[in-house]
Amino acid sequence: MHVYPESSMLVSVHASLGKMRWAAHVTTGKAALIAAATRPFDAVFADFACVADGMSGPQIARALRRCAPDALIYLLSDQPDPAQRMWARRCGARDVLLRDVPGLGTAAAWRDALACAIW
Repeated sequence: MHVYPESSMLVSVHASLGKMRWAAHVTTGKAALIAAATRPFDAVFADFACVADGMSGPQIARALRRCAPDALIYLLSDQPDPAQRMWARRCGARDVLLRDVPGLGTAAAWRDALACAIW
């Protein structure tokens, strides 16, 4: 399965990570759950930290995992660390990726995301 931003949802209070075009960009966990229930996405990329309504990335991942068990969920962090990755995976996310435009916007980042999907 290929993961592209054009068929993925971004859940972030930040701008849409540069010029990347997302299928949906929401700023709250509730909006993410509504969007996921009405439209399937190849993947969901959510901030690890709290978004506008106070939900954290792991909370969003846990809720999305219940309503969309096959979704590929990745959390974004300014400095991913092993503890974040463990917590994210326990909540149903595939991994925690570095949130930066050069890193996320390159083919290498998408390849890394795909590699995490095969765990």
